[in-house]
Amino acid sequence: MWSTLPLDLAALGRPNGQFSFDRSATRQYPLRGGTVSDGSGIADMLLGAPGSGFLDWNDTYYRSWPAIALFVQNDWKASRKLTVNLGLRYDVQFPFVERWNRMNTGFDYKAVNPLSDRILSAWNANKAVYDANKANAFPFPPPPIAIYGGKTFIEPGASRHTYNTDWTNLQPRIGIAWAFAPRTVLRTGFGIVHRTAAQGGYTDGFSQQTAYQASLNGGISPAALTGASGGPYSLANPFPNGITAPSGRERGLLTNIGNGVSFDGRQRPIPRTFQYSFGLQRHMWWNVLLDASYVGSITNHDSLAYNSDYLPTDIFLQGQKTTTFLTRTVPNPFFGILPANSTFGASSTVAAQNLFYPYPSFNGITISTNLWTKIRYDSLQLSAQKLFGGNRNVSGALTMVFSYTFSKNMQSSNRLNNWNLNEEPVHELVSYDKPQNISYSGVWDIPFGKGRHFLPKPNKFVHQVISGWNVNWIYRFTSGNPVAGIDALSNCADLVVENQTKDRWFNNDKSCNYRARASYTLRVVPDRYAWLRQMDNLAINLAVAKTFALTERWKFNLRGEAFNLMNHPIYKAPDTGITSVRFGMLPLDQQNFPRVMQVSAKLIF
Repeated sequence: MWSTLPLDLAALGRPNGQFSFDRSATRQYPLRGGTVSDGSGIADMLLGAPGSGFLDWNDTYYRSWPAIALFVQNDWKASRKLTVNLGLRYDVQFPFVERWNRMNTGFDYKAVNPLSDRILSAWNANKAVYDANKANAFPFPPPPIAIYGGKTFIEPGASRHTYNTDWTNLQPRIGIAWAFAPRTVLRTGFGIVHRTAAQGGYTDGFSQQTAYQASLNGGISPAALTGASGGPYSLANPFPNGITAPSGRERGLLTNIGNGVSFDGRQRPIPRTFQYSFGLQRHMWWNVLLDASYVGSITNHDSLAYNSDYLPTDIFLQGQKTTTFLTRTVPNPFFGILPANSTFGASSTVAAQNLFYPYPSFNGITISTNLWTKIRYDSLQLSAQKLFGGNRNVSGALTMVFSYTFSKNMQSSNRLNNWNLNEEPVHELVSYDKPQNISYSGVWDIPFGKGRHFLPKPNKFVHQVISGWNVNWIYRFTSGNPVAGIDALSNCADLVVENQTKDRWFNNDKSCNYRARASYTLRVVPDRYAWLRQMDNLAINLAVAKTFALTERWKFNLRGEAFNLMNHPIYKAPDTGITSVRFGMLPLDQQNFPRVMQVSAKLIF
């Protein structure tokens, strides 16, 4: 099989800008989260001081994505009781080509930036003046040997592919069905599946984002409040240095300099899933079909992001001992050299922390395509199906199915501190883990009407009204998803409470004194808790239907349905923001629909 998928993309983004307000302009301590009563996002907005924001100026793209696939399969009936299914698939997902070469190809860590000499000259001059002032407690950060790094592009005459081609996507699979005992079948199988690659590449220089400058001195004071009301950096004039226009590949290594950048490496993650199952199916007494299975999978070669441009460990630890070593403001060696509408080129001063980065002309460099993510799923799956026989005129035709799944879904897909290569990716539950899953459903042809147990001899009118109705129902229960971890310090040892309520889903007592983690300390709180979950999901759906035979050709179907029949509300996750007035409480809005009832009619001919 050969296919080419054309992708015509015109993602406008936010051409009118997007701003958020996070209390940073009105809280008492600008570099810390503060308390519940410290600062107000509404007050920030009324002052015209956003906490963050951006504006997009995006180009359009046309990508061609070819792929080939070969597949062979054979069913081998080894004996009357044993069947073996064998298959083999081979895929090649060729990297896409953008029609006008509007793509980045990565980041060059070794290239000397064209502005290196000018920046180092300003750096050394600033250092000489700063260090001569004995009032400064710490010396000016030492300059690097050179200013390295920059985004790279598809160049004329070079390869037009952003990624290398993965030729290893071989996918064998085997399945076995063995009737080793009367009315009993063993089923097992194994297979490898490769998911479709999801990376679309980066387009820095062609789609350009201008970041809002929330602060000009490392977060100590908001930029919007440094001048007159309605002045530069306020909502009245949020981008006083102008909007960065797309430059294409013309700026080369200077593209997005002074801002944070992300890029894809040459390797393109095509996640590989190993699926396996083992189960027994038996026809039991009383016409019950019982199925018990173990089903699992392991996925690897998925992507994990890593920030390669953060503080060296020794500098990080020094800032941990003395916060002002990194939070102090110093003369900015990039000012007047980098674009004024970039993060590091907007102000004459900068936080000392930024000058200790390995690549100080960028505000973080994230590679998005490391093949480090692993995901594992294990489950016990049970089901029982009962078809009631006997005299259907008495009881009606009735089928019931009960199923239960006990599962666990784990992942290693990120670090708690994404720049710290000294820590392993955290092994934790996925955000959608639901260990308990129960379902009970059935279909019942009600035994009313002509020839049935109830009202077996109705007149013609009553027969049309009461005969031929069927009812089907579904009861569903699933565990709630894990609650997000609270990255904060607390005096209380345990979040769990005995009598859980909407307003106290976990221990939010004020005596716990929740407070922000100190600056330059590592996060140790997991992304989510295995032992604290959102509300369990419970729903009952019911449907009643009947088909009326109007003539030999014409029929009329009437159906009534009720979703969430018991009107059971399911609220969203509890608020885990330690500065929120609803911290530890469930939100007021529910995430499922209230009871919904509907009636439909269909004419069939």
